[in-house]
Amino acid sequence: MSVGDLDNLNSSQQEALGKLMTSLSDVTLPERDERYFLRWLRAVKFDVHKAEDRLRKHAELRKELGADTILTDWTPPEVLTKYAPTGLFGEDRDGHPVYYDGFGNLDMKGLFKSCKQDDLRKLKIMHAELCIAKMKEFSAKLTAQHYPGIENHIIFIKAPRVFPFAFGIVKHLIDETKQSKFVLLGANWREEILQYISPEQLPQVYGGTRCEPDPACSNFVSPFRKINMGGDVPPEYYLTNSTQTNKEDMERLVVSRGSSHNLEFPVEIPGTSIRWELITIDHDIGFGWFQKFEAAANDLSELIPVKRTNSHVVPERGVLQCSSPGIYVMKFDNSYSWTRSKEVYYSVKMDPPDSEPRGQEV
Repeated sequence: MSVGDLDNLNSSQQEALGKLMTSLSDVTLPERDERYFLRWLRAVKFDVHKAEDRLRKHAELRKELGADTILTDWTPPEVLTKYAPTGLFGEDRDGHPVYYDGFGNLDMKGLFKSCKQDDLRKLKIMHAELCIAKMKEFSAKLTAQHYPGIENHIIFIKAPRVFPFAFGIVKHLIDETKQSKFVLLGANWREEILQYISPEQLPQVYGGTRCEPDPACSNFVSPFRKINMGGDVPPEYYLTNSTQTNKEDMERLVVSRGSSHNLEFPVEIPGTSIRWELITIDHDIGFGWFQKFEAAANDLSELIPVKRTNSHVVPERGVLQCSSPGIYVMKFDNSYSWTRSKEVYYSVKMDPPDSEPRGQEV
């Protein structure tokens, strides 16, 4: 039975499905058919409140990262196209697209130094959307946090010896449906993997027959047929090398452990642009933008959600377009850290409507 199968639902499950669809009538989602909502319900064992919460967060994420148009409007930075060890290639024996994720060849520190966290998130979203597009292309039934139940199998090869022990510790945190899809192959993985993927759909580097003389199938142009093998990111890709920041030209702020700090910037003219840049010393910080319309007001309207940023690795920069007058609030959040204060250096500049804002617009 697939995760999106509507057959054999009992009365309470049918009721939960109806409640979920009704409760989310105000949310923009990529699909609105019953199978789509049923996948989310099955992922949380038909807990309507959990499914609604996850779907609302998923809708916010899609809006934040531009998921609806990510396949046409976003191009990954070159460093990701070369050194993120991921990719899509071929189909398994059931016709599902195969996604490769080479954790062993991942230079996470190098990637963090070479691109923004949002770029890494967008890459995962783009690959998930590519999988869905591929499955729709083959008219397959779409049967994880933001794409529940989409996996057919999750196959681990060449895992370290400690992996089975570590997995045994955390498996109780993973729902049974997800656990049933895990396949851990042993020393004979090259033969065993052929039970799931035929040789003509499998790159030579994984025991198949595809892509002579390119055994890793890494030279294809199509996003549906290309695997990056990863490896160490060359230092010339590091953003910190090409975009040095002079702390002497910035304001210094210390955000105490377990606390947050707001900075307010009045804007009187619609169309004003706020340019900002921030770096932190040694550790990350939560960061976001809000607006309020009266100085004494406590209610804040969220413009850019607070999220933790690796500004100790790569400077965080951006441009906020102010569509209306008001007080714009720059928020630094360290409430999650109960042991460390955070040292922040920041600069904020206002550009009038008739000027060209410099930096990245958000």
